[in-house]
Amino acid sequence: MVVDGLRADLAPTLGLPPTPHTCALLADYPTFSRPGYAALATGYPPWVTGIHTNAHTGPALLPSIFTSARAA
Repeated sequence: MVVDGLRADLAPTLGLPPTPHTCALLADYPTFSRPGYAALATGYPPWVTGIHTNAHTGPALLPSIFTSARAA
């Protein structure tokens, strides 16, 4: 599960079971969601995916966990 924009101090209030697989990301302002989603899906940073802002349309033209799952 990815929760975009959730403050770390509010995460426990979601009522989800505890897991050792959590992380918090620190980012410089301004932050954009779409480049982060592309990075999570492909493993590549924005300068590789070409997705730098939320204004980008279309997919990242790189292999992703979603293209791998579809192929399987």
